[in-house]
Amino acid sequence: MPVANSPQLHRRSFLTGAAALGFGAGLAGQGLFDPAALQATAKAVVSPRWDSLAKALAGPLLRPHDSPYDRYAAFYNLAYARQRRKPAAIALCASTADVKTAIGWARDNRVPLVARGGGHSYAGYSTTPGLMIDISTLRGAYWSKPDELTFGAGNRNANLYAALKAANRTVTHGRCPTVGASGFLLGGGIGFNMRLHGVASDQMTASEIVTAQGDILQLSETENADLFWACRGGGGGNFGINTAFTLKTFPTQKITFFKASWSGTRQDMANVATLLMASLNNAPNALGSRFALTAPNRIGQDRQFGVNIVGQYQSDADMTKAVEDYLAPALQAVKTCERVSEWPAKPGPCTYQILFVDYWTAQLKYLIDNDRPFAFHERSAYLTAPLDGDTFDQASAIMERWHGTNDHGGPALNADFRFFQTGGAINDMPAEKTAFVHRDNVWLADIGLPWNTRDSQARIDANIRWQNGFYAELIKFKACNGMAYQNFIDPALKDYAQAYYGDNLDRLRKIKASVDPANLFRFPQQILPS
Repeated sequence: MPVANSPQLHRRSFLTGAAALGFGAGLAGQGLFDPAALQATAKAVVSPRWDSLAKALAGPLLRPHDSPYDRYAAFYNLAYARQRRKPAAIALCASTADVKTAIGWARDNRVPLVARGGGHSYAGYSTTPGLMIDISTLRGAYWSKPDELTFGAGNRNANLYAALKAANRTVTHGRCPTVGASGFLLGGGIGFNMRLHGVASDQMTASEIVTAQGDILQLSETENADLFWACRGGGGGNFGINTAFTLKTFPTQKITFFKASWSGTRQDMANVATLLMASLNNAPNALGSRFALTAPNRIGQDRQFGVNIVGQYQSDADMTKAVEDYLAPALQAVKTCERVSEWPAKPGPCTYQILFVDYWTAQLKYLIDNDRPFAFHERSAYLTAPLDGDTFDQASAIMERWHGTNDHGGPALNADFRFFQTGGAINDMPAEKTAFVHRDNVWLADIGLPWNTRDSQARIDANIRWQNGFYAELIKFKACNGMAYQNFIDPALKDYAQAYYGDNLDRLRKIKASVDPANLFRFPQQILPS
Protein backbone atom coordinates (compact mmCIF):
# COMPACT_ATOMS: atom_id res chain seq x y z
CA MET A 1 0.00 0.00 0.00
CA PRO A 2 1.60 3.31 -1.03
CA VAL A 3 2.58 5.94 1.49
CA ALA A 4 0.98 9.30 0.75
CA ASN A 5 2.84 12.49 1.46
CA SER A 6 -0.06 14.50 2.82
CA PRO A 7 -1.72 13.59 6.14
CA GLN A 8 -4.70 15.85 5.43
CA LEU A 9 -7.83 13.75 5.25
CA HIS A 10 -9.72 15.98 2.83
CA ARG A 11 -7.04 15.55 0.15
CA ARG A 12 -7.94 11.90 -0.24
CA SER A 13 -11.21 10.48 -1.48
CA PHE A 14 -12.38 7.21 0.01
CA LEU A 15 -13.80 5.33 -2.95
CA THR A 16 -15.70 2.09 -3.37
CA GLY A 17 -15.02 -0.57 -5.96
CA ALA A 18 -12.54 -3.38 -6.49
CA ALA A 19 -9.90 -1.72 -4.33
CA ALA A 20 -12.19 -1.72 -1.29
CA LEU A 21 -12.03 -4.89 0.78
CA GLY A 22 -15.63 -6.10 0.57
CA PHE A 23 -17.53 -7.23 3.64
CA GLY A 24 -21.29 -7.58 4.25
CA ALA A 25 -23.75 -4.84 4.89
CA GLY A 26 -24.22 -3.15 8.26
CA LEU A 27 -26.32 -4.91 10.87
CA ALA A 28 -28.16 -3.61 13.92
CA GLY A 29 -31.10 -3.96 16.30
CA GLN A 30 -33.98 -2.09 17.98
CA GLY A 31 -35.60 -1.09 21.26
CA LEU A 32 -36.47 -3.49 24.05
CA PHE A 33 -36.09 -1.98 27.50
CA ASP A 34 -37.70 1.47 27.28
CA PRO A 35 -40.30 1.32 24.49
CA ALA A 36 -41.51 4.87 25.06
CA ALA A 37 -38.04 6.35 24.57
CA LEU A 38 -37.33 4.15 21.59
CA GLN A 39 -40.63 4.87 19.90
CA ALA A 40 -39.89 8.59 20.16
CA THR A 41 -37.60 8.03 17.17
CA ALA A 42 -40.11 5.80 15.36
CA LYS A 43 -42.87 8.27 14.49
CA ALA A 44 -44.25 8.15 10.97
CA VAL A 45 -42.11 9.99 8.45
CA VAL A 46 -43.96 12.37 6.17
CA SER A 47 -43.27 11.31 2.59
CA PRO A 48 -40.71 13.82 1.32
CA ARG A 49 -39.31 14.05 -2.20
CA TRP A 50 -36.97 11.10 -2.10
CA ASP A 51 -36.28 11.53 -5.80
CA SER A 52 -34.61 14.87 -5.13
CA LEU A 53 -32.17 13.19 -2.76
CA ALA A 54 -31.55 10.30 -5.16
CA LYS A 55 -30.60 12.78 -7.91
CA ALA A 56 -28.27 14.72 -5.61
CA LEU A 57 -26.27 11.67 -4.47
CA ALA A 58 -23.40 10.09 -6.37
CA GLY A 59 -24.12 6.80 -4.59
CA PRO A 60 -27.46 4.96 -4.76
CA LEU A 61 -30.52 5.67 -2.60
CA LEU A 62 -32.15 2.40 -1.57
CA ARG A 63 -35.88 2.17 -0.91
CA PRO A 64 -37.65 -0.87 0.61
CA HIS A 65 -38.56 -2.25 -2.82
CA ASP A 66 -34.90 -2.32 -3.98
CA SER A 67 -33.27 -5.75 -3.88
CA PRO A 68 -30.16 -4.73 -1.83
CA TYR A 69 -32.28 -2.89 0.75
CA ASP A 70 -32.85 -5.78 3.19
CA ARG A 71 -29.13 -6.58 3.32
CA TYR A 72 -28.23 -3.02 4.31
CA ALA A 73 -31.17 -2.57 6.69
CA ALA A 74 -30.54 -5.86 8.56
CA PHE A 75 -30.05 -5.98 12.32
CA TYR A 76 -27.07 -7.44 14.18
CA ASN A 77 -28.77 -7.73 17.56
CA LEU A 78 -31.82 -9.80 16.70
CA ALA A 79 -33.43 -8.90 20.02
CA TYR A 80 -34.74 -5.78 18.31
CA ALA A 81 -35.54 -7.06 14.82
CA ARG A 82 -39.31 -7.24 15.39
CA GLN A 83 -39.70 -3.99 17.30
CA ARG A 84 -37.71 -1.26 15.54
CA ARG A 85 -39.00 0.14 12.26
CA LYS A 86 -36.64 -0.08 9.30
CA PRO A 87 -35.58 3.09 7.43
CA ALA A 88 -37.71 4.69 4.75
CA ALA A 89 -34.54 5.04 2.67
CA ILE A 90 -30.82 4.25 2.85
CA ALA A 91 -28.26 6.58 1.31
CA LEU A 92 -25.19 4.55 0.30
CA CYS A 93 -22.70 7.39 0.36
CA ALA A 94 -19.92 7.22 -2.22
CA SER A 95 -17.92 10.09 -0.69
CA THR A 96 -17.77 12.67 2.06
CA ALA A 97 -19.70 14.98 -0.28
CA ASP A 98 -22.56 12.46 -0.32
CA VAL A 99 -22.61 12.44 3.47
CA LYS A 100 -22.88 16.24 3.45
CA THR A 101 -25.69 16.09 0.87
CA ALA A 102 -27.64 13.48 2.87
CA ILE A 103 -27.33 15.40 6.13
CA GLY A 104 -28.43 18.65 4.52
CA TRP A 105 -31.39 17.01 2.78
CA ALA A 106 -32.58 15.31 6.00
CA ARG A 107 -32.20 18.56 7.96
CA ASP A 108 -34.05 20.66 5.40
CA ASN A 109 -36.85 18.10 4.99
CA ARG A 110 -37.17 17.44 8.75
CA VAL A 111 -36.53 13.73 8.28
CA PRO A 112 -34.87 11.88 11.20
CA LEU A 113 -31.47 10.51 10.31
CA VAL A 114 -28.91 8.08 11.64
CA ALA A 115 -25.43 7.04 10.52
CA ARG A 116 -24.40 3.43 10.11
CA GLY A 117 -20.89 2.10 9.63
CA GLY A 118 -20.54 -1.44 10.92
CA GLY A 119 -24.01 -1.73 12.40
CA HIS A 120 -23.07 -3.59 15.59
CA SER A 121 -24.90 -1.18 17.87
CA TYR A 122 -25.73 -3.26 20.94
CA ALA A 123 -29.03 -1.43 21.38
CA GLY A 124 -29.91 -1.11 17.71
CA TYR A 125 -29.44 2.65 17.64
CA SER A 126 -28.00 2.60 14.11
CA THR A 127 -31.42 2.45 12.49
CA THR A 128 -34.27 4.94 12.06
CA PRO A 129 -37.71 5.19 10.45
CA GLY A 130 -36.28 8.07 8.41
CA LEU A 131 -32.99 8.24 6.47
CA MET A 132 -30.14 5.87 7.22
CA ILE A 133 -26.86 7.41 6.07
CA ASP A 134 -24.73 4.36 5.32
CA ILE A 135 -20.99 5.03 5.15
CA SER A 136 -19.97 1.39 4.71
CA THR A 137 -18.68 2.07 1.19
CA LEU A 138 -16.08 4.62 2.41
CA ARG A 139 -13.35 1.99 2.66
CA GLY A 140 -10.23 3.46 1.09
CA ALA A 141 -6.99 3.42 3.09
CA TYR A 142 -3.48 4.77 2.68
CA TRP A 143 -0.36 5.37 4.76
CA SER A 144 -0.29 9.12 5.41
CA LYS A 145 3.02 8.61 7.25
CA PRO A 146 5.15 5.48 7.54
CA ASP A 147 3.57 4.81 10.94
CA GLU A 148 0.11 6.39 10.45
CA LEU A 149 -2.78 4.75 8.61
CA THR A 150 -5.55 6.96 7.22
CA PHE A 151 -8.77 5.23 6.21
CA GLY A 152 -12.42 5.78 5.41
CA ALA A 153 -14.93 5.41 8.22
CA GLY A 154 -16.75 2.60 6.40
CA ASN A 155 -13.91 0.15 6.97
CA ARG A 156 -14.63 -2.90 9.07
CA ASN A 157 -12.07 -4.47 11.38
CA ALA A 158 -11.28 -7.04 8.69
CA ASN A 159 -10.34 -4.31 6.21
CA LEU A 160 -7.93 -2.77 8.70
CA TYR A 161 -6.46 -6.18 9.54
CA ALA A 162 -5.51 -6.60 5.87
CA ALA A 163 -3.90 -3.15 5.60
CA LEU A 164 -2.02 -3.50 8.87
CA LYS A 165 -0.88 -7.07 8.20
CA ALA A 166 0.65 -6.02 4.87
CA ALA A 167 2.89 -3.56 6.74
CA ASN A 168 3.56 -5.78 9.79
CA ARG A 169 2.02 -3.11 12.00
CA THR A 170 -0.99 -2.97 14.28
CA VAL A 171 -3.17 -0.88 16.62
CA THR A 172 -5.54 -1.70 19.45
CA HIS A 173 -8.26 -3.62 17.63
CA GLY A 174 -11.10 -5.97 18.42
CA ARG A 175 -11.57 -9.64 17.53
CA CYS A 176 -14.75 -9.49 15.44
CA PRO A 177 -13.94 -8.81 11.75
CA THR A 178 -17.34 -7.31 10.89
CA VAL A 179 -17.36 -4.56 13.54
CA GLY A 180 -17.25 -1.08 12.01
CA ALA A 181 -14.06 0.85 12.70
CA SER A 182 -15.95 4.13 13.16
CA GLY A 183 -18.18 3.13 16.07
CA PHE A 184 -15.36 1.10 17.61
CA LEU A 185 -13.00 4.09 17.62
CA LEU A 186 -15.49 6.77 18.66
CA GLY A 187 -16.44 4.86 21.82
CA GLY A 188 -12.87 4.10 22.88
CA GLY A 189 -12.19 0.67 21.40
CA ILE A 190 -10.96 -2.21 23.56
CA GLY A 191 -8.77 -5.16 22.59
CA PHE A 192 -5.88 -7.28 23.75
CA ASN A 193 -3.34 -4.53 22.90
CA MET A 194 -4.94 -1.93 25.15
CA ARG A 195 -2.91 -2.64 28.29
CA LEU A 196 0.28 -2.08 26.29
CA HIS A 197 -0.81 0.78 24.01
CA GLY A 198 -4.09 2.21 25.35
CA VAL A 199 -7.59 2.01 23.90
CA ALA A 200 -7.92 2.53 20.14
CA SER A 201 -9.06 6.16 20.44
CA ASP A 202 -5.79 6.94 22.22
CA GLN A 203 -4.05 6.14 18.93
CA MET A 204 -6.27 8.48 16.87
CA THR A 205 -4.27 11.44 15.52
CA ALA A 206 -6.83 12.93 13.11
CA SER A 207 -10.38 12.59 11.85
CA GLU A 208 -12.76 14.15 9.36
CA ILE A 209 -16.36 14.92 10.30
CA VAL A 210 -19.45 16.35 8.64
CA THR A 211 -21.50 18.47 11.05
CA ALA A 212 -25.20 19.19 11.29
CA GLN A 213 -24.65 22.43 9.36
CA GLY A 214 -22.89 20.55 6.57
CA ASP A 215 -19.38 21.73 7.42
CA ILE A 216 -16.60 19.27 6.56
CA LEU A 217 -14.08 19.70 9.34
CA GLN A 218 -10.57 18.32 9.81
CA LEU A 219 -9.89 17.34 13.42
CA SER A 220 -6.62 17.00 15.31
CA GLU A 221 -5.00 18.29 18.47
CA THR A 222 -4.21 21.53 16.63
CA GLU A 223 -7.31 21.87 14.40
CA ASN A 224 -10.83 21.92 15.88
CA ALA A 225 -9.23 20.51 19.00
CA ASP A 226 -12.36 20.44 21.18
CA LEU A 227 -14.30 18.37 18.69
CA PHE A 228 -11.28 16.09 18.18
CA TRP A 229 -11.15 15.58 21.96
CA ALA A 230 -14.85 14.64 21.95
CA CYS A 231 -14.39 12.10 19.13
CA ARG A 232 -11.78 10.22 21.15
CA GLY A 233 -14.24 8.29 23.32
CA GLY A 234 -17.37 10.45 23.19
CA GLY A 235 -19.32 7.78 21.32
CA GLY A 236 -20.68 7.65 17.78
CA GLY A 237 -23.78 9.48 16.58
CA ASN A 238 -23.47 12.50 18.84
CA PHE A 239 -21.53 15.27 17.08
CA GLY A 240 -21.82 14.58 13.35
CA ILE A 241 -20.80 11.83 10.96
CA ASN A 242 -17.10 11.00 10.95
CA THR A 243 -15.96 10.01 7.46
CA ALA A 244 -12.24 9.28 7.96
CA PHE A 245 -9.66 8.61 10.66
CA THR A 246 -5.90 8.50 11.08
CA LEU A 247 -4.34 6.11 13.61
CA LYS A 248 -0.78 5.91 14.88
CA THR A 249 0.34 2.32 14.45
CA PHE A 250 3.10 0.29 16.07
CA PRO A 251 5.23 -2.67 14.92
CA THR A 252 3.94 -6.16 15.56
CA GLN A 253 5.62 -8.58 17.92
CA LYS A 254 5.23 -12.31 18.11
CA ILE A 255 2.43 -13.65 20.28
CA THR A 256 2.25 -16.35 22.89
CA PHE A 257 -1.40 -17.26 22.40
CA PHE A 258 -3.29 -19.08 25.15
CA LYS A 259 -6.70 -20.61 25.57
CA ALA A 260 -8.18 -22.71 28.36
CA SER A 261 -11.51 -24.06 29.55
CA TRP A 262 -12.76 -25.65 32.74
CA SER A 263 -16.10 -27.27 33.63
CA GLY A 264 -17.47 -28.49 36.94
CA THR A 265 -19.57 -27.60 39.94
CA ARG A 266 -20.59 -24.07 40.80
CA GLN A 267 -18.23 -23.94 43.77
CA ASP A 268 -15.27 -25.31 41.81
CA MET A 269 -15.74 -22.91 38.91
CA ALA A 270 -16.18 -19.91 41.22
CA ASN A 271 -12.86 -20.91 42.78
CA VAL A 272 -11.18 -21.24 39.37
CA ALA A 273 -12.45 -17.76 38.37
CA THR A 274 -11.21 -16.27 41.63
CA LEU A 275 -7.72 -17.76 41.24
CA LEU A 276 -7.54 -16.80 37.57
CA MET A 277 -8.44 -13.15 38.14
CA ALA A 278 -6.08 -12.79 41.11
CA SER A 279 -3.16 -14.26 39.18
CA LEU A 280 -3.75 -12.36 35.93
CA ASN A 281 -4.13 -9.13 37.86
CA ASN A 282 -0.36 -9.25 38.48
CA ALA A 283 0.53 -9.83 34.81
CA PRO A 284 2.59 -7.30 32.82
CA ASN A 285 0.97 -4.96 30.31
CA ALA A 286 2.12 -7.18 27.42
CA LEU A 287 -0.45 -9.76 28.50
CA GLY A 288 -4.05 -9.20 27.46
CA SER A 289 -6.90 -11.52 28.38
CA ARG A 290 -10.63 -12.05 28.42
CA PHE A 291 -12.26 -14.74 30.53
CA ALA A 292 -15.78 -15.73 31.48
CA LEU A 293 -17.70 -17.71 34.08
CA THR A 294 -20.58 -19.42 32.25
CA ALA A 295 -23.92 -20.55 33.68
CA PRO A 296 -25.46 -23.97 33.03
CA ASN A 297 -28.45 -23.99 30.69
CA ARG A 298 -31.45 -25.51 32.48
CA ILE A 299 -33.19 -26.21 29.18
CA GLY A 300 -30.26 -27.86 27.40
CA GLN A 301 -28.13 -30.85 28.34
CA ASP A 302 -25.45 -28.79 30.07
CA ARG A 303 -25.71 -28.97 33.85
CA GLN A 304 -22.22 -27.73 34.70
CA PHE A 305 -20.68 -24.32 35.21
CA GLY A 306 -17.73 -23.39 33.04
CA VAL A 307 -14.78 -21.02 32.87
CA ASN A 308 -13.05 -20.12 29.60
CA ILE A 309 -10.19 -17.79 28.81
CA VAL A 310 -8.42 -16.55 25.71
CA GLY A 311 -5.52 -14.13 25.48
CA GLN A 312 -2.08 -13.19 24.26
CA TYR A 313 1.36 -12.27 25.60
CA GLN A 314 3.24 -9.96 23.21
CA SER A 315 6.97 -10.62 23.06
CA ASP A 316 9.46 -11.73 20.44
CA ALA A 317 10.61 -14.26 23.03
CA ASP A 318 8.54 -17.39 23.67
CA MET A 319 6.59 -16.63 26.88
CA THR A 320 5.02 -20.07 27.26
CA LYS A 321 6.54 -20.60 30.71
CA ALA A 322 5.33 -17.17 31.92
CA VAL A 323 1.79 -17.84 30.62
CA GLU A 324 1.74 -21.25 32.33
CA ASP A 325 2.79 -19.58 35.58
CA TYR A 326 -0.12 -17.13 35.40
CA LEU A 327 -2.58 -19.90 34.60
CA ALA A 328 -1.08 -22.33 37.11
CA PRO A 329 -3.25 -21.50 40.17
CA ALA A 330 -6.42 -22.10 38.14
CA LEU A 331 -5.03 -25.16 36.34
CA GLN A 332 -3.93 -26.73 39.63
CA ALA A 333 -7.34 -26.13 41.23
CA VAL A 334 -8.75 -29.17 39.41
CA LYS A 335 -7.64 -32.79 39.59
CA THR A 336 -6.35 -33.21 36.04
CA CYS A 337 -5.63 -30.76 33.24
CA GLU A 338 -4.63 -31.60 29.67
CA ARG A 339 -2.46 -29.44 27.45
CA VAL A 340 -3.34 -29.84 23.76
CA SER A 341 -1.70 -28.77 20.50
CA GLU A 342 -5.02 -28.62 18.61
CA TRP A 343 -8.23 -27.47 20.28
CA PRO A 344 -10.66 -30.40 20.52
CA ALA A 345 -14.33 -30.27 19.52
CA LYS A 346 -15.25 -31.31 23.06
CA PRO A 347 -12.65 -30.15 25.59
CA GLY A 348 -12.39 -32.05 28.85
CA PRO A 349 -12.92 -30.81 32.43
CA CYS A 350 -9.69 -28.82 32.14
CA THR A 351 -8.05 -28.25 28.76
CA TYR A 352 -5.53 -25.64 27.71
CA GLN A 353 -3.46 -24.62 24.70
CA ILE A 354 -0.39 -22.36 24.43
CA LEU A 355 1.25 -21.50 21.11
CA PHE A 356 4.09 -19.18 20.14
CA VAL A 357 3.13 -17.72 16.74
CA ASP A 358 3.33 -14.75 14.40
CA TYR A 359 1.18 -11.78 15.45
CA TRP A 360 -1.29 -11.81 12.57
CA THR A 361 -1.45 -15.61 12.52
CA ALA A 362 -2.60 -15.41 16.13
CA GLN A 363 -5.17 -12.71 15.41
CA LEU A 364 -6.68 -14.24 12.27
CA LYS A 365 -6.53 -17.93 13.17
CA TYR A 366 -6.72 -18.26 16.95
CA LEU A 367 -8.13 -15.04 18.40
CA ILE A 368 -10.71 -14.12 15.78
CA ASP A 369 -14.38 -14.11 16.88
CA ASN A 370 -16.83 -14.73 14.05
CA ASP A 371 -20.12 -14.22 15.88
CA ARG A 372 -23.13 -14.08 13.60
CA PRO A 373 -26.20 -11.96 14.38
CA PHE A 374 -28.05 -13.19 17.47
CA ALA A 375 -30.31 -11.85 20.22
CA PHE A 376 -28.59 -10.50 23.33
CA HIS A 377 -28.38 -7.82 25.97
CA GLU A 378 -25.23 -6.92 27.90
CA ARG A 379 -24.70 -4.90 31.05
CA SER A 380 -21.20 -3.69 31.87
CA ALA A 381 -19.39 -2.29 34.89
CA TYR A 382 -15.79 -1.28 35.55
CA LEU A 383 -13.86 -2.82 38.46
CA THR A 384 -11.06 -1.05 40.29
CA ALA A 385 -9.79 -4.27 41.89
CA PRO A 386 -10.12 -8.02 41.29
CA LEU A 387 -13.16 -9.77 42.76
CA ASP A 388 -12.53 -11.98 45.79
CA GLY A 389 -13.79 -15.50 46.43
CA ASP A 390 -16.88 -14.44 48.38
CA THR A 391 -17.95 -12.15 45.54
CA PHE A 392 -17.49 -14.87 42.92
CA ASP A 393 -19.48 -17.24 45.14
CA GLN A 394 -22.28 -14.66 45.29
CA ALA A 395 -22.16 -14.09 41.54
CA SER A 396 -22.19 -17.80 40.69
CA ALA A 397 -25.17 -18.37 42.99
CA ILE A 398 -27.08 -15.70 41.04
CA MET A 399 -25.99 -17.27 37.74
CA GLU A 400 -27.41 -20.60 38.85
CA ARG A 401 -30.85 -18.98 38.75
CA TRP A 402 -30.64 -18.13 35.02
CA HIS A 403 -33.71 -19.62 33.32
CA GLY A 404 -31.86 -20.88 30.26
CA THR A 405 -32.63 -20.69 26.55
CA ASN A 406 -33.54 -23.21 23.89
CA ASP A 407 -30.78 -23.50 21.29
CA HIS A 408 -33.21 -25.08 18.76
CA GLY A 409 -30.39 -27.15 17.34
CA GLY A 410 -28.06 -24.18 16.88
CA PRO A 411 -24.85 -23.21 18.70
CA ALA A 412 -24.91 -23.49 22.48
CA LEU A 413 -26.01 -20.27 24.19
CA ASN A 414 -24.94 -19.57 27.75
CA ALA A 415 -25.37 -16.55 29.96
CA ASP A 416 -21.98 -15.53 31.29
CA PHE A 417 -20.13 -13.16 33.58
CA ARG A 418 -17.16 -12.05 31.48
CA PHE A 419 -14.11 -9.92 32.18
CA PHE A 420 -11.83 -7.92 29.90
CA GLN A 421 -8.46 -7.12 31.45
CA THR A 422 -7.83 -3.36 31.44
CA GLY A 423 -5.40 -1.11 33.32
CA GLY A 424 -1.82 -0.62 32.16
CA ALA A 425 -1.36 2.04 29.49
CA ILE A 426 -5.07 2.91 29.60
CA ASN A 427 -4.70 4.17 33.15
CA ASP A 428 -1.44 5.99 32.39
CA MET A 429 -3.35 8.68 30.47
CA PRO A 430 -5.22 11.31 32.54
CA ALA A 431 -9.01 10.92 32.39
CA GLU A 432 -9.47 14.46 31.06
CA LYS A 433 -6.92 14.05 28.23
CA THR A 434 -9.58 12.55 25.92
CA ALA A 435 -13.33 12.00 26.18
CA PHE A 436 -12.68 8.36 27.17
CA VAL A 437 -12.88 8.75 30.94
CA HIS A 438 -12.35 5.16 32.16
CA ARG A 439 -8.79 5.40 33.48
CA ASP A 440 -8.99 4.02 37.04
CA ASN A 441 -9.84 0.35 36.61
CA VAL A 442 -8.25 -3.06 36.10
CA TRP A 443 -11.17 -5.10 34.72
CA LEU A 444 -14.26 -4.45 32.63
CA ALA A 445 -17.04 -6.80 33.77
CA ASP A 446 -19.99 -7.68 31.57
CA ILE A 447 -23.14 -9.73 32.21
CA GLY A 448 -23.94 -11.39 28.90
CA LEU A 449 -27.48 -12.61 28.23
CA PRO A 450 -28.14 -14.35 24.88
CA TRP A 451 -31.36 -15.98 23.75
CA ASN A 452 -32.98 -17.58 20.75
CA THR A 453 -35.53 -15.47 18.90
CA ARG A 454 -37.92 -18.45 19.03
CA ASP A 455 -37.90 -18.47 22.84
CA SER A 456 -41.23 -17.47 24.34
CA GLN A 457 -41.63 -13.85 25.36
CA ALA A 458 -42.33 -14.99 28.91
CA ARG A 459 -38.95 -16.74 29.08
CA ILE A 460 -37.14 -13.77 27.53
CA ASP A 461 -38.78 -11.39 30.01
CA ALA A 462 -37.89 -13.68 32.93
CA ASN A 463 -34.26 -13.78 31.80
CA ILE A 464 -34.14 -10.00 31.46
CA ARG A 465 -35.47 -9.67 35.00
CA TRP A 466 -32.79 -12.12 36.12
CA GLN A 467 -30.08 -10.07 34.37
CA ASN A 468 -31.32 -6.81 35.88
CA GLY A 469 -31.29 -8.39 39.33
CA PHE A 470 -27.73 -9.60 38.75
CA TYR A 471 -26.68 -6.12 37.61
CA ALA A 472 -28.27 -4.56 40.71
CA GLU A 473 -26.00 -6.77 42.81
CA LEU A 474 -22.96 -6.20 40.60
CA ILE A 475 -22.96 -2.44 41.09
CA LYS A 476 -22.99 -3.01 44.86
CA PHE A 477 -19.71 -4.96 44.70
CA LYS A 478 -16.95 -3.10 46.50
CA ALA A 479 -14.70 -3.14 43.42
CA CYS A 480 -17.36 -1.64 41.14
CA ASN A 481 -16.96 2.10 40.45
CA GLY A 482 -20.43 2.66 38.95
CA MET A 483 -19.19 3.33 35.40
CA ALA A 484 -20.11 1.49 32.18
CA TYR A 485 -18.49 1.07 28.75
CA GLN A 486 -20.17 3.24 26.12
CA ASN A 487 -19.53 0.81 23.27
CA PHE A 488 -21.48 -1.85 25.21
CA ILE A 489 -24.37 0.59 25.03
CA ASP A 490 -27.07 -0.48 27.48
CA PRO A 491 -30.68 0.71 26.98
CA ALA A 492 -31.55 -0.35 30.55
CA LEU A 493 -29.12 2.15 32.12
CA LYS A 494 -30.99 5.02 33.76
CA ASP A 495 -28.17 7.53 34.32
CA TYR A 496 -26.35 6.38 31.20
CA ALA A 497 -24.52 9.63 30.44
CA GLN A 498 -22.83 9.74 33.84
CA ALA A 499 -21.95 6.04 33.65
CA TYR A 500 -20.39 6.40 30.18
CA TYR A 501 -18.67 9.77 30.51
CA GLY A 502 -18.29 10.67 34.20
CA ASP A 503 -16.46 13.93 34.84
CA ASN A 504 -16.06 14.53 31.09
CA LEU A 505 -19.82 14.82 30.54
CA ASP A 506 -20.13 18.59 31.07
CA ARG A 507 -17.46 19.34 28.48
CA LEU A 508 -19.04 16.90 26.03
CA ARG A 509 -22.43 18.57 26.42
CA LYS A 510 -20.91 21.99 25.71
CA ILE A 511 -19.20 20.69 22.58
CA LYS A 512 -22.47 19.09 21.47
CA ALA A 513 -24.22 22.45 21.93
CA SER A 514 -21.56 24.23 19.88
CA VAL A 515 -21.69 21.89 16.84
CA ASP A 516 -25.29 20.62 16.96
CA PRO A 517 -27.40 23.14 18.92
CA ALA A 518 -30.64 22.01 17.24
CA ASN A 519 -29.87 18.39 18.18
CA LEU A 520 -30.10 16.97 14.66
CA PHE A 521 -28.07 13.91 15.67
CA ARG A 522 -30.17 12.23 18.31
CA PHE A 523 -30.88 8.77 19.69
CA PRO A 524 -32.20 7.46 23.03
CA GLN A 525 -28.79 7.52 24.76
CA GLN A 526 -27.31 10.58 23.12
CA ILE A 527 -25.22 13.30 24.70
CA LEU A 528 -27.68 16.15 25.21
CA PRO A 529 -26.51 19.68 24.35
CA SER A 530 -25.99 21.84 27.42
